[in-house]
Amino acid sequence: MSTTPLTASLIDLAARGQLPLHQHMDHATIAWISDNRPDLPPAPQPALRPQSKELLAHSGLPTRWWADPRLYTSLHGVRHAMRTAALAAVLAEANGLDEGDTPAAILAAAVHDCQRRHDQDDRGHGARAAIWLAANADTVWGHFGLAATPRRIVQAATAVRLHDIPYEAFTADDKSDHVRAER
Repeated sequence: MSTTPLTASLIDLAARGQLPLHQHMDHATIAWISDNRPDLPPAPQPALRPQSKELLAHSGLPTRWWADPRLYTSLHGVRHAMRTAALAAVLAEANGLDEGDTPAAILAAAVHDCQRRHDQDDRGHGARAAIWLAANADTVWGHFGLAATPRRIVQAATAVRLHDIPYEAFTADDKSDHVRAER
């Protein structure tokens, strides 16, 4: 169930500083996004390897993987996870990641927000999701038709853990982890 009031768009609520904890898209906000798209030049459609396409077919994660079921259909829910996984696949292809590293990137992108408590600034949700991912590695990798390996678990969990920490707030350990998992 949405906690976004039906009488105001997310744009209006954001302008008033009154965004609800659980946010769902509304028609006025979608129209605003459509009307305010950046004027970008046409870009070629990226070609994805068959493995990436197969992994993306599994990026619709089970509802039970979310820390709060209300988030499943919210701004940071399953549709966001699927879009982020697709973007990770495109970036993996564009940056030459191999068929070993690409799955870790796609999988990490799909689960990166699954342990959020709400749609607002939920500091620490990356660390919670990384811990959850490591604890559920066999289930998660199995969902994608993959076998979990220690190296891949560390890669994906590191990316997930660091995703909600601003670069300027990185500790020495964060910087070291980032360097190891940067690609």
